[in-house]
Amino acid sequence: MILMRNWRKHVVILIAYTIVVIVMTYPLVLNFGTAIPGVEGDATSFVWALGWMKTALMDLRVNPFHTDYVFYPLGGATQLMWAVSLIAFVSIPFQYLLGLIATHNLFYLAATVLTAYGMYVLAEEILASDKLLRSVPNDKIDAGVLPPLQTLLVVQFVLEARRRAARRSPLAPFVAGSVFAFAPLRLGYGLSFFNLFNTQLIPFYVLFLIRATRERTWRDAIVAGILLGLNAYIDFQIAAFLILFTALYAAFVFLTEWMQSNPKDTKAQREKQLVISRREISRSARNDSFSRMNNILRALVPLWSITTLTSLLVAAPMLAIVANDFATEGGNYIRVFPIKYSTDRSYDLVSYFVPNAWNTFYSFVPKIPGVNGGVNANDGSALSPDRQPFVGYIVLALAIFATIAQWKRARLWSIAAIVFALLSLGPSLHVLANDTGIPLPYLALHEIPIVNHIRIPMRYGIMVMFALAILAAIAVTEIQKRLTHQVPSLTQPATRNTSYALRFTLLFLPIFILLEFANLPYPTQAISIPKIYSNIAHTPGDFTVLEIPSFNWRGAAATEAYQVVHGKRILRAYTNRIAPGPAEYFGYRSTPIVVRSLRVLEGYEKGPLAPEDIAEDKSVRDDVVRFFDLRYAVVHRNFLKSDQVDAIDLYLRDVLNAKKVSDDGDTLAYEIPQAQIASQKLTIDLRDASRIGQMYAGRGWQFEYPQADYEGQFKFVWASGAASEIYFPSLSLRAERRLAGEARNPQRPADADAASSRDPSTPASTSSASAQDALLAMTNRTMTIHAYAESPQRVTVWLNGERISEMMLTSEWKDYRIDLPARVVRPGMNRVELRYDSELKDTIGVTTITIE
Repeated sequence: MILMRNWRKHVVILIAYTIVVIVMTYPLVLNFGTAIPGVEGDATSFVWALGWMKTALMDLRVNPFHTDYVFYPLGGATQLMWAVSLIAFVSIPFQYLLGLIATHNLFYLAATVLTAYGMYVLAEEILASDKLLRSVPNDKIDAGVLPPLQTLLVVQFVLEARRRAARRSPLAPFVAGSVFAFAPLRLGYGLSFFNLFNTQLIPFYVLFLIRATRERTWRDAIVAGILLGLNAYIDFQIAAFLILFTALYAAFVFLTEWMQSNPKDTKAQREKQLVISRREISRSARNDSFSRMNNILRALVPLWSITTLTSLLVAAPMLAIVANDFATEGGNYIRVFPIKYSTDRSYDLVSYFVPNAWNTFYSFVPKIPGVNGGVNANDGSALSPDRQPFVGYIVLALAIFATIAQWKRARLWSIAAIVFALLSLGPSLHVLANDTGIPLPYLALHEIPIVNHIRIPMRYGIMVMFALAILAAIAVTEIQKRLTHQVPSLTQPATRNTSYALRFTLLFLPIFILLEFANLPYPTQAISIPKIYSNIAHTPGDFTVLEIPSFNWRGAAATEAYQVVHGKRILRAYTNRIAPGPAEYFGYRSTPIVVRSLRVLEGYEKGPLAPEDIAEDKSVRDDVVRFFDLRYAVVHRNFLKSDQVDAIDLYLRDVLNAKKVSDDGDTLAYEIPQAQIASQKLTIDLRDASRIGQMYAGRGWQFEYPQADYEGQFKFVWASGAASEIYFPSLSLRAERRLAGEARNPQRPADADAASSRDPSTPASTSSASAQDALLAMTNRTMTIHAYAESPQRVTVWLNGERISEMMLTSEWKDYRIDLPARVVRPGMNRVELRYDSELKDTIGVTTITIE
């Protein structure tokens, strides 16, 4: 209601914050469609996340949260989508209107404007009332009708209170919005972590939490629950911070109300004790306290319960997605890191008081390794949000003043700032990059399940700025009150002229604060889409693009953004935390060409690529190209050294027979000829010296070097975990028929067989006929596994998610045959999963797998 009555003021506030964000992010507005805020690293991966939501849902019609369009063929959780799913989903219509880059920047600026505006509204609410709760009387209120004169006086009082409220200065709330939205730490997150930058729901959640607590309204409690639940679709860390703040707030409410219900003895009470016994007074006080706290509990526990339940209902779909990813990827997908990991990612105490070395206003401040600069003196990571917790000297002074001058109003926020600051300092106190060994509260959180997944203590710093923003608003309000009413200072009363001058100067306070926070020009990085990706997008078929480099995570974060343009599959990607399965498959195996050789050619592994390795790659070239369905390779010069580019160019042309089709100076693109049609029989030797067998083995295999040995007779490979995967590609349907001698049209050119049955350019009628053709042409396959088990093991066999068979392994090495029904085998990649009764290690051994 208040918002509706003062809508003009709120429009002006929104416009003002919009102007400020344009200035503080300059020159982004000049490159709105060609650059994004950020430094090289994570920033571009969030561009992919926004675009992938649209591409997955609207174009490819696949699950955006778990897909094999990345880390093909294993696929996996696109964990980065957890962090921006809400923003990405809302952005879809804007991507159609503005394009991907402009949409990203629009939501980037909107996140800051809404964060600032939310803090403005929250600060207004807090400054309007000192009470945590509305009165909780023990006696019934007289509900009788007031006399006419008293009614008139009450109405006049209410109208005057509203008039004065409308005249309240917007300066203090505006300062609160400026402090939180433009804090160096938050703007620093905008350079790397778009998820942590989306803080707009924080102030609105706290606003409705306070309203529900103070006014005891179910509507506000439900809205608070919705806002808390929605944070699960932005970032789980922010949701965890808000849960911790809620616990702190609840404890503060109960403690404060308990203390207020147990006042110290007054003079009247002491006089009363002369008549009434001390025991009776104590009993009466306890009864009153119990009654008051009982009323508070009865009022608040149901409200907070409905907030909790609502948040869980809202977050349930995302929690189900995460639970499914846990089940798919295994228990180590999201894991608790060693305490040393958190120690290395904790703030130094001095960091809060020393400006970042890249600060515009304090440009003369030197870099202090481990404080406001990188760990090493020459480390260029000073722009990292991990080095930008500076709170600003003006904000710090205002917070101290508010705590001293208005302790009753400021105490919650002062306590919150201190608690979250202590948590951000990590397991032990560091001062000037020296570990004092003094233990800190983070050690306790590290032992709490779920909460201990917040492995970087620095992240708690965002809530420090949130609390300081409210303290700054309280301080400004107190200063305005003293200047307006000529309240004496600690020395002497302010004169009227001095008061006016100070009040006028106070109007510039937001500007002074922003000057302390400024990092101008705000770092941006240009993003241009190479033309080759448009050509790839228009190439018919479902195939894979090989991006090079793929082992440089910064390169992977940048190049995956192009996937939303071409819509094809890619191998390695950067999704924040890579699950163990894809990480091992694409990072540590010796699969020819796509892993072993590129790892060397990109400089990820030292030493030249040996001639025998190149010869081996040539011998398995068709197997690798066919398996991954490689059609294009794209090399990005800006992530490679010139000699590496030359070596990769020679390798692609010599080994993969690739033909260069584009060179725009920054990007080299090659077309890879399709592999020749092979035999219908596929033999997978997991012990193969060329390592080609590792290509077919997905999750759940333990490749050891030297390999396991069976009584000195032969080598084998262990199955590992709760399940093991085998991938195999089926041939194109027409090629399969031709190899089987069942082609119905012998006059048809052989080259036509190379066309994939999944070609989207094929007319619908032809595709339908091909699908019917497939059912007629394809026959049952047989998979033969040569294996044994140290003790009898029951194994269920699943093909493409459907259970098809079961086998009982014994301690004897022998062949186990499983029929693969034609109705379950699909064109393209197929996945066989061997599921065990329990997680295994060094129990089941396998040598070869044959599919025919």
